[in-house]
Amino acid sequence: MIEHGVIDRPSVTQSPREIDNIVIPGIIRPIKGYEYAIDALQYIEDVTLRIVGNVDDDEYHKSLVEKSKELEVNDRIDWDLRYIPESELFEIIKDADLILLPYNLDTSMSGILSHCISWKNITIVSDAPALVNTIQCEHAVVKQNGETISQRISELQSSPKMQLEILDKMSELSKRYSWDHTAIKTKEKYK
Repeated sequence: MIEHGVIDRPSVTQSPREIDNIVIPGIIRPIKGYEYAIDALQYIEDVTLRIVGNVDDDEYHKSLVEKSKELEVNDRIDWDLRYIPESELFEIIKDADLILLPYNLDTSMSGILSHCISWKNITIVSDAPALVNTIQCEHAVVKQNGETISQRISELQSSPKMQLEILDKMSELSKRYSWDHTAIKTKEKYK
């Protein structure tokens, strides 16, 4: 199998940090599991969630807002509901304390995850097999439920070592999935 390439950015380095701002970037649709992130907020009080992207399903978005109000966490969510140009998206990903991708288990891949690898950001993904196979880091994978997500965020908040393991893995993956490496694998495949 030849993996999808990512832009390797050798000059980009990330360090462990305070985790106050969690971001879920991308088009807002049910397959992305936003409800689990909202659910997680009820278990951790010292973080905000930024949801950034166009709404693809109005009813789904309304259900998310209702859920956030029912759980009394809506005041900790920044709903940035608009098309995000690529250059701004890169800045959002690069500057986030943590990217959360609680996607459904039948997810086959994530373009946002490719960007997270490229920018070497601290990223948590759900245990969707395709995402687990891509990220290959136990500290970056959680079950798709609010309580488990909140526990992992709390662990990362208190463990720079755990953050560093994810950052090191992202740096390794950026090289492994780089377009240069992908081109070599593709060329070898067709010899």
